[in-house]
Amino acid sequence: MKVEQVVMVEKGRLATREVELTRDPAKALVRVEAAGVSAGDGELLQGRFYNQPKFPFVSGYDLVGTVVEGPLAGQRVAAMPRTGSWSSLVQLDPATLVPVPDGLDPADAVALVTNGVTALRMIELAKVRAGQTVLVHGASGGVGMLLTQLAVQRGASVVGTASPAKHEAVRALGATPVDYHGEVRVAADVIFDHLGGKHLVASYGLLNRGGTVVAYGNDSGDKTSGPPILPFLVIAGRVAVWQARRVLGLGRGRRAYLFNVKPDKQFAEDLGTVFASGIRVPVVRYPLKEAETALREHLGRKITGKPVLIP
Repeated sequence: MKVEQVVMVEKGRLATREVELTRDPAKALVRVEAAGVSAGDGELLQGRFYNQPKFPFVSGYDLVGTVVEGPLAGQRVAAMPRTGSWSSLVQLDPATLVPVPDGLDPADAVALVTNGVTALRMIELAKVRAGQTVLVHGASGGVGMLLTQLAVQRGASVVGTASPAKHEAVRALGATPVDYHGEVRVAADVIFDHLGGKHLVASYGLLNRGGTVVAYGNDSGDKTSGPPILPFLVIAGRVAVWQARRVLGLGRGRRAYLFNVKPDKQFAEDLGTVFASGIRVPVVRYPLKEAETALREHLGRKITGKPVLIP
């Protein structure tokens, strides 16, 4: 048996453990070189994720590492298992692994896995094109920075909300920064909203005729009570009403979508497109044993870009 170091998630706390791994020869054994930290990990920690596993478990949505045994041995790969990445060793189905280009740092690569495919698919869903005005909420975050770069690549004029301390980082991406603390008044053709709640309603109200809003999270409101799925059901309900109004010839032709990324059959091709696009996100590296610090600083909006754990 092999011994792996993991960050075990128990309700309300994280604990670094050494556990025995029983080898499954049908799977690729991956030595993890970088694992992502996301807002979803905070919800998992509190037992508030919409698809919550039972405690205890190992968190971590995505990873990059090298296959050390089994299929694809010797290759550096990326994966989005959705849990289990906060570990030194992971066993994965080889069909779920995506090759990482030579020369791409593991930490830089993992920042593009879940977030990059999310951003690419939403850009395509909204049909972002040259000449449009695009509003990206949270433009200094892991997904927001990638959305901004992809929209700029397509010739759109991008406005990004962020705290004043992060405006220079947003400006460096080719966008016009706006303080998210104040009222945002931007007439936009496309809006990407990660906040949900009343904020999403306000975003819809900013759309030009025929515009599109894409909701991809619920980072506002009460997250401590009620069923964890409830905020997303509320968003889905609003989106359904707005889409129905459009079909009926109301709502000035505005479209609304609720998006959630999945590791489906298209995932490998989309991640390859992201890797080749040249978009990047600044990363902040933390040792695996400092997962709690990384998560706390991420949720407290203390960093710009993507926090990454290094086993």
